Amino acid sequence: SFDINSKNNSLINFSKLIGLKSSKNEFNNVQFQIVKENEILHINGIIDNYNTENIDKEISKIFNTKIKGEIVMNPHFVTNHITKAKEIVVQDNNNYLYLISNQGKVIWKKKLVGKILGEIKQIDLYKNGRLQLIFVTNKRLYVLDRNGKEVKPFPKVFKDKITQPLSVFDYDNNKNYRFLVTQGNELLMYDSKGKIVKGFKYEKSSDILYSPKHYRIKNKDIIAVKTERDLKILNRRGKIRIKIKDNINFSNSDVFRLNNYLICTSKKGNLVQIDMNGSVSVIKLNLSSSHKINSKYNLVSIIDGNKLTNLNKSIDLPYGNYSDPIIFSYNKIKKFSIFDSQSKKIYLFDDKLNLHESFPLYSISNIDLNNIDKDQNLELILTEDESTIRLYEISN
Repeated sequence: SFDINSKNNSLINFSKLIGLKSSKNEFNNVQFQIVKENEILHINGIIDNYNTENIDKEISKIFNTKIKGEIVMNPHFVTNHITKAKEIVVQDNNNYLYLISNQGKVIWKKKLVGKILGEIKQIDLYKNGRLQLIFVTNKRLYVLDRNGKEVKPFPKVFKDKITQPLSVFDYDNNKNYRFLVTQGNELLMYDSKGKIVKGFKYEKSSDILYSPKHYRIKNKDIIAVKTERDLKILNRRGKIRIKIKDNINFSNSDVFRLNNYLICTSKKGNLVQIDMNGSVSVIKLNLSSSHKINSKYNLVSIIDGNKLTNLNKSIDLPYGNYSDPIIFSYNKIKKFSIFDSQSKKIYLFDDKLNLHESFPLYSISNIDLNNIDKDQNLELILTEDESTIRLYEISN
């Protein structure tokens, strides 16, 4: 397999290659792949005059940064506790973690043992305003300081494989953190000093499908654990807090909060709402088994085939292979993104399913969206090619 990314006639004159009579190179963005399989040679390509410098007045390029390895994690923002601005974290296939400034400069890189599961979270371990990065790989729980140095007594090394991204709970917003590690059908809870929390006892059953979530609903602390067989609603000690009154055959999608309910979907393709007494109500949606759902900031987004809905409105998208929706909120402005891995396109919508006029946008990953500086405009980060991230600014 061999890839070429040629811009502005830098490697190959594709106008001449495909037989155009004009001597002018009419294409400024070319991606070309050759794959040899036994005695067959496959050629795939995208050839266009895509303007990546300034798509229109609504969105503009800030920088692109190339790293040495191939990107294996969606780039996303973290907070610089000194400047309060945002920076970017990304990992490559050599297991190097990079911290990149909001100007595109690599601040440091650190070799890790294994690929990071999910996204990196931040904590204030010492309650002094200084933030650390916390995450897991398949055998380690890492905590890194501002300079990429390991914070003792971390990393914690595990014999058994970690199977889901790390859950970080701050029950009372007092920075007495709890770190929940998932290993197949088992949950292990640690405190801020890396010691096991003895008061937490989880009765393991079938494999856990997603990172457990903590919510406080009507002054009740609950931990939602979605397994292959059921949904468990636990208290802080890992015991069943709420028994679901109806026998629901849940789908394999995750569980979320919507207002004062937990929501998830059933294998019949319906939306299931569970209140804090365990009572169940069902909204018939007739979703297929391949649907994907997300809910955050009291906004629901569901993609089913090429149909996108927020429960109040539905729209049709071009046929593709769509990711789980990602929901963003900044200054009460809600947006969400969908990534089509088939066409390599990002779609960005507002909460009423209006597509941002600068989209779809080319990418090979989903995005992160935030305000990374002191102006009023939002920025988004994406993966432009196998080793390059790109930052755009969106005008409000």
